[in-house]
Amino acid sequence: MLWIIDEGQEDLAQGNAQDGIWNGLLKKPLDRSQLKGMVTTILQCLEIERKYHAGANELEMLVSRRTKELELELEKRKSVERVLRKTENHYHALIEKAPGGIALIDGQGQFKYISPSARRMFGYSHDTYMKMSPDALTHPDDLPFVLEELTKVFSLTDYSPTIEYRFQSVDGSYKWIESTFSNMLADPDIEAIIINFREVNERKMAEEAIRVSELKYRALFESQVDCISIYPVKELDETVCFLDCNQSTCSILGYSRDEFLRMTPFQLESVTHQATLSQRIEQIKQTGQLDYEARVKHKNGFYLDLEVRAKLINISGIPAIMCIGRDITTRKIQEETLRQSNELNRILLGTIPYGMDIVDEEGNLLFINQSMTAQIKVDMDGKKCWEVYKDDHCKCAGCPLAEPLASGETRIFEAEGILGGRTFLISHTGMQFNGKNAILEIFQDVTEKNNVEKRVNLLAHALESISECVSITDVHNKIVYVNRSFLETYGYAEHELIGQNIKTVRYRDLSDLKEDEILPETMEGGWKGELVNQKRDGTLFNILLSTSIIRDSQQTPMALVGVATDITEMLKVRDELIHAKELAEESNHLKTAFLNNMSHEIRTPMNHIMGFSSLMAEARCEEKDAYAEIVLSSSHQLLKLIENVMLLSRLQSEKIELVPQSFKPISMIQLVIKQFEASAKARGLQLNEKIPVAGEKVSIRADLEKIKKIMKILVDNAIKYSLKGNVEVGFGLQDEELTFFVNDSGMGIPEREQSKIFDSFYRGEQAISMAIGGTGLGLSLAKELVKTLKGKFGFESTEGIGSYFYFAIPLVMEETRPLETKRTKPAKKQLSDLRVLVVDDEEINFAFLELLLKKLVASVGVAHSGIEAIEKVSEGSYDIILMDLKMPDMDGYEASRILKLNFPNIPIIVQSAYATREDRQKAILAGCDDFLPKPITKELLIELIQRHC
Repeated sequence: MLWIIDEGQEDLAQGNAQDGIWNGLLKKPLDRSQLKGMVTTILQCLEIERKYHAGANELEMLVSRRTKELELELEKRKSVERVLRKTENHYHALIEKAPGGIALIDGQGQFKYISPSARRMFGYSHDTYMKMSPDALTHPDDLPFVLEELTKVFSLTDYSPTIEYRFQSVDGSYKWIESTFSNMLADPDIEAIIINFREVNERKMAEEAIRVSELKYRALFESQVDCISIYPVKELDETVCFLDCNQSTCSILGYSRDEFLRMTPFQLESVTHQATLSQRIEQIKQTGQLDYEARVKHKNGFYLDLEVRAKLINISGIPAIMCIGRDITTRKIQEETLRQSNELNRILLGTIPYGMDIVDEEGNLLFINQSMTAQIKVDMDGKKCWEVYKDDHCKCAGCPLAEPLASGETRIFEAEGILGGRTFLISHTGMQFNGKNAILEIFQDVTEKNNVEKRVNLLAHALESISECVSITDVHNKIVYVNRSFLETYGYAEHELIGQNIKTVRYRDLSDLKEDEILPETMEGGWKGELVNQKRDGTLFNILLSTSIIRDSQQTPMALVGVATDITEMLKVRDELIHAKELAEESNHLKTAFLNNMSHEIRTPMNHIMGFSSLMAEARCEEKDAYAEIVLSSSHQLLKLIENVMLLSRLQSEKIELVPQSFKPISMIQLVIKQFEASAKARGLQLNEKIPVAGEKVSIRADLEKIKKIMKILVDNAIKYSLKGNVEVGFGLQDEELTFFVNDSGMGIPEREQSKIFDSFYRGEQAISMAIGGTGLGLSLAKELVKTLKGKFGFESTEGIGSYFYFAIPLVMEETRPLETKRTKPAKKQLSDLRVLVVDDEEINFAFLELLLKKLVASVGVAHSGIEAIEKVSEGSYDIILMDLKMPDMDGYEASRILKLNFPNIPIIVQSAYATREDRQKAILAGCDDFLPKPITKELLIELIQRHC
């Protein structure tokens, strides 16, 4: 409110202002600008007052709403705390009652907590666990692996492995457990590694039982002679491959195992069988088993017929079908040949324009061809042949049923009053039909000559259309007719054969006895057999010939019919099958002989080793040396046998590299003679060398070890098969060849055995009868070695006089090189000053090497794994390392790589039972300096140590 007053009313205005009645005061006379300013100021003050009251109300409402929200939040927190307490109690109960174990370990690897189930599992109390280290309870063999995984868990927070290892119980036994590690060190509420584990002892035992069962199954699986293959059936399509197959499958179908397992059932079966494969699978699923025949593809492109029995099986939860197939290709070929022959007969019978039937001895109709059926207008069921054909329904005069015909015997006569008053010329031939004596009747209607000529033309057309070679000759063997197939097969024109004797197409050297028997036997009823015929160009081929005779109405012979089939391919297949059978029988004989020989050759030294080893424990000191010598000799004999078998196997299955070196042949010859002097002397033989003039100066480059191996085999054989006289060993030079030979005056090789002596495992009759030792591998091995040397092998032998074996190799003379300036090598250490580290996880192997070396070197250390070897070398000082290859945590290859990287001057010699060329190369690539194959001899071990130190 704005007050406007006169002069002298100020006191009244002040009193009202104190009561809050007005907001402003102006005196008269009024000033316009002053009035406007006063009104503006009052309005501004009123707006400020309004906003103040509105803000106060809003603040009051905000405080009230926030107070309510805090009250709700507090209630929620209390509810959550109740749930958390309940959840904590719930999970605590679950942990306390859980069948699996739960453990917490701190950052130092010590226990922080063990659940009750874990305490029950292993029998320890909680306090005992808290005092023990997990490392002490882990099996020593598993500890390195567990520590390695645990190290990763500590360093990688997101690494949570599940592993299996053995943990010790309170009774000292070990149990298999499966543990999962989780790194929760960073979690302030846990600050530990959580281990969840459960006992898996029973599963481990089950796995072992399954492994043993799998070995038995595999042995049975591979021993089967039939094809066995397995493929899955769940969601089978054209990309699902076979799961497994046995060796017989590979042998019969020609595929390697890897090739077969990359194939699908759809690829293996023929196109016609692929369409029914899915249907067969569904039927097997429903019935569990199905027998059927299939055509499968051989690797070389042709198809084989298999008789298959398929069964539904289960492999590790996967439904699969196991197919057992037997090769029935030969049987199917025979069946198809028979079917084609029957089909040909059926076609011939169906297309011949004559009426034809087959009746049994009582006149019952067994067969009627189409021509005859067309002429019969009456019901034939249950009627005799004369009741159907004869107008008077009576037997024909002279019916052959009255006097039964022998099989192949033919009678012809005319009969009237048949099928409506017509006359027929009827041919009756005795035969067998469906196992019964029967008669083939051929009706020729001679009522009208036109019909006869028509039927003759039809017959001629049928003969021209068949694939067999048909010829007709007169009774003097002069050709009067040949069909088209005959001309095409023999290569003649028709005019070149008509009027000629049938001998024109016979093989010129054919026995007259066989040729002359065909005509008489045909005149008597027929002839059938195999012949060799000759085409116009002189080509010889085999035929199966069947002949028969044609007679007129008076039974006078008119002509001879010959039907010939080219059986060249059939005989070829038969010969191949016979040859394959002979090879299989010979292979089986050789395998049996080899097994017998190997059994004898292995058991003999093993008998010595085991027998004299058992005697050594009770023997006197002076006897022990003799027994040990026998054991050592037998061990060398057994090792030699194994090496020969392995070498022959490698020579036959892979390419062996040559290792040429310079040597003098005379030195090698003298060394071989020296090695066999004792055995030759024991048999009363003299070993002599025969060297060419200037042979002492000859030096060549070749694979010395392979040549020496061949010479040892030949000298050993010469001594074994010689009872008196001498054995001559030497070499000779001719052109660009160097020939080594061994000449003996022994028992010689019978001529009947000379083609077999290089066959693997073959041993001659003399060796068997005189009980001469051996496996039959020597000459096979020698021949393969000569082939590797790109040489040629030969021999000459006379029974009772002796044998001369030789082999020639390309002559490569040693090149003359300028003398090199000798370099000063660092002085080698004495053997007695060496510190040797043996790396081997087998305690017995280390004990053996320690016994060999402990009196020869300064010290012998041991490491049982690759990791331990690296630690030992890093901590100590060793002069040489003997490294095994197969070890549990880190193998010898990896350990050698690491050691050579950090200690390049320490020689590493591999000592291992892995002794193939690939193993040697892999070891050298890993940084090893040499390779010592087991069994280890003291002499070779010391030689290699001195070579590298």
